[in-house]
Amino acid sequence: MLVTGMAANNAFGGPRMGPIFGGMILSGRKLADIISLKAKTRT
Repeated sequence: MLVTGMAANNAFGGPRMGPIFGGMILSGRKLADIISLKAKTRT
């Protein structure tokens, strides 16, 4: 399972309030890169 943004905070017990919205775009982009790499190596 791959999670990002507020779902990652919830999955790992972190706080869901505060300055997280700026990090959500970075988290989403990082996850997209990870998924892309996994898809490329999975042939």
